[in-house]
Amino acid sequence: AGASRNQSHPSGLIDVADAERIVREPGRKVRDLSVQSLGAFRNAPRLRLGSPDTSHPHFASVIVNELGSKSDLPGCVVLGGNPPAGSSYLASENGPVVFDKLDNPTEDIKLAKGVSRERLDRRWKMLREFESPFSQSHESLALRERAQAYERAYRVLTSKRVTAFDVNLEPESVRGRYGRTPFANACLIARRLIEADVRFVEVWFGAWDTHVANFNRVEKLLKDVDGPYAAL
Repeated sequence: AGASRNQSHPSGLIDVADAERIVREPGRKVRDLSVQSLGAFRNAPRLRLGSPDTSHPHFASVIVNELGSKSDLPGCVVLGGNPPAGSSYLASENGPVVFDKLDNPTEDIKLAKGVSRERLDRRWKMLREFESPFSQSHESLALRERAQAYERAYRVLTSKRVTAFDVNLEPESVRGRYGRTPFANACLIARRLIEADVRFVEVWFGAWDTHVANFNRVEKLLKDVDGPYAAL
């Protein structure tokens, strides 16, 4: 209340500040001020979100491991970035599924040109027929995890909930509230994915390590973030 509204403090972020929550990491051993994504956990020794140490799992991997997935979509989706943290010592199926193209994350879920759903199903059946005998006679964690990755990709491609990635299904009034930028679309997709029972969605945006020309860069970043973040 009573916050100054000027170019450096966009009104949208102010209006939703009372709904934000700051989550403290379990601890920090290494000083690290860089924030790679909104709400990032930094250098926690046990749980990782966007940190460079892959020996510990992504924060969402722990959530999915404990609570399970709620739909045929992945339990964790990352939009616009490629966090180094994955499932680590947890099952690979608990790891985040990454759509690293912020400008068009849905490109990765479209069937290739000339491939219909029926053709995809035939390919999937043929792949399983080829791999099943080999997998049964060659017990291997790597083979199991690769099979799980293929299985998860197939479930995403054939899921009715995959329409959650299509922001064109939203009313024009909603599109206008979020905006038409790549970050705005990612935030809208994030909301739709949560509604489609994805447990955890992470959106990456911008370079926030603004030691050079800090004020001008932060002002631009805030303008880019303000509308979509507030709408989300």
